[in-house]
Amino acid sequence: MRRRNTRKRSLILEQCESRLLLSVGGTVPVKSAAVPVEAPRATRGRAVPPLALVRITNPTPFNARLVPPFRQIKVQDREPIPGQVYNVVFATVRNSTNRKYTSDDGFFVRVTGQTKEHKYPILTGDQVWRPGQVIVFYFLTKRYYPLRPVQSAGFQFDLGGFPGTAIPGPSGFFQRIHYLNPQSFERVLNGIVPYGPGARGTYLGLPNTSIWEFLPANQAGVPL
Repeated sequence: MRRRNTRKRSLILEQCESRLLLSVGGTVPVKSAAVPVEAPRATRGRAVPPLALVRITNPTPFNARLVPPFRQIKVQDREPIPGQVYNVVFATVRNSTNRKYTSDDGFFVRVTGQTKEHKYPILTGDQVWRPGQVIVFYFLTKRYYPLRPVQSAGFQFDLGGFPGTAIPGPSGFFQRIHYLNPQSFERVLNGIVPYGPGARGTYLGLPNTSIWEFLPANQAGVPL
């Protein structure tokens, strides 16, 4: 049987390998071409998986269910004056994960235009944000929808290191509330959120622009 010239084949392979290494820069390690994957971020010793804040554009009896009373968070320092008339800007956010969050997870919120020093903790002490729970974020104003730019301004969230902005839109704006005291206003807001004009528009086929949710980033669609 005739023997193959293996030495000649080896020489050809060595030459090809040399050319390949030179073409990609032989000093670059192979693992540098790997695609980076964002790892869970740690807050106070706990790993927070990547989260995404998105508007609920496909409401269902579950993700768009608004049942008062709600936990309410005022995102402003200035206290309203009893007897004055205010407009309220608000957005609801639902925990659409299967995880319970605590103050150790480092969740904060502020309004567009406020300085970074004005970020407010969402959870303090032993407070928790349970799966499926909806929280209302709001502020009172004398102006007509003061958020600018209208298309992108809103409640800016830091969800354990993952940012997102909940834009209230027209559904998250209610005019001329006669403010008496914190207790009576809480009852008023518990009625406006699920039964006000913004929410009732869904029965006419109009979108509710004020309802948002956060969920694992790998489950989130394209926010609209």
